[in-house]
Amino acid sequence: MQRASLADCFQDLLADPLSAARRLYLLNPKRADVYSVDLFTKTTTHKVTLTIPDGAATFRRVDGHP
Repeated sequence: MQRASLADCFQDLLADPLSAARRLYLLNPKRADVYSVDLFTKTTTHKVTLTIPDGAATFRRVDGHP
């Protein structure tokens, strides 16, 4: 389930414009290149963390969100 949702998440992140169902936000104001996005569109139980320096995204991890 998570693997398929991760593939869907990445497809949505590549879409232009970004899907309104995905909430991409800055994770830490002190690190301007680290972002987080909800893995599932209907719940906030899991987050995907990405580093996006200079327009190239690097996947960091998938983790549960309390």
